[in-house]
Amino acid sequence: MMLSLTIRVIVISGGFAGIVAAQALHDASIQVVLLESRDIIGGWVHTDYSFGFPVDLCALWLHGVYKENPLAPLIGRLGLPLYQYVLLFYANVQCTLKEVIERKPELRMKGWFAADADSILLKCWDQEELLPGGHGLMVRGYRPVINTLAKGLDICLSHRVTKISRRYNGVKVAVEDGRTFIADTAIVTFSLGVLKSNSITFEPRVLEWKEAAIEDLGVGIENKIILHFENVFLGVVAETFYECSYFPNLHKATGHSGLVYMPAGLLVPDIEKMSDEASANFAFIQLKKILPTLPLQ
Repeated sequence: MMLSLTIRVIVISGGFAGIVAAQALHDASIQVVLLESRDIIGGWVHTDYSFGFPVDLCALWLHGVYKENPLAPLIGRLGLPLYQYVLLFYANVQCTLKEVIERKPELRMKGWFAADADSILLKCWDQEELLPGGHGLMVRGYRPVINTLAKGLDICLSHRVTKISRRYNGVKVAVEDGRTFIADTAIVTFSLGVLKSNSITFEPRVLEWKEAAIEDLGVGIENKIILHFENVFLGVVAETFYECSYFPNLHKATGHSGLVYMPAGLLVPDIEKMSDEASANFAFIQLKKILPTLPLQ
């Protein structure tokens, strides 16, 4: 039997944007329900504890440990320890950075893009605004932050939204199991990847210029492979295009000798075809190429 529930505001997707939006409404005494498709909130926040210490498999850095970054004072108020990290790595310049590389292959740039060379426009590569304060690693991972922000919220997990319909007096949101939620308004915080998948039906359809923008925007791909050693190693960087990746060292932040291998771009689809054991071996081989004299086992 299809069940319809009526509320004031529905927030769709439980990542940082959705959680913060729902919390702002909740603090303003506005009735709000958050629908999340997975069985856990967080979106790009996913902290793994299987090694016996926290490792963030998605969001890892706090870029801008300063008051201009709204997360920085929040983390400070929560009393969560933060390790300020000096990023010392160089990624290959790529035009459409690709043409630049072909003309001057020795050229390097400071920065990182989880995308292929032919999908980055040269005129756009330096458009990011860097906040002051350096970079930080969450000693306990990002999970405590998202859990704190979500306290007191009405969150429905495993509610995969399939259709969002705008009506004359509000919105109707349908989920995969046949239930519907009716509200005065909805706040949609899907990631760009979800929007590009066309797995959600909008009625009426999204405006053409918005559909064009969603189609034209690219999504970079980056993976993380965690290597846990008995000894501590420095963070290092690969030097070839295909293996253009780096190994942040988690030791000073966590007290454990873990390296995070972070491949991106062309390499990711190949790694995703591997088993966990094969991908870990591949990461280990890249480390041995960079540090051939170290007695790594």
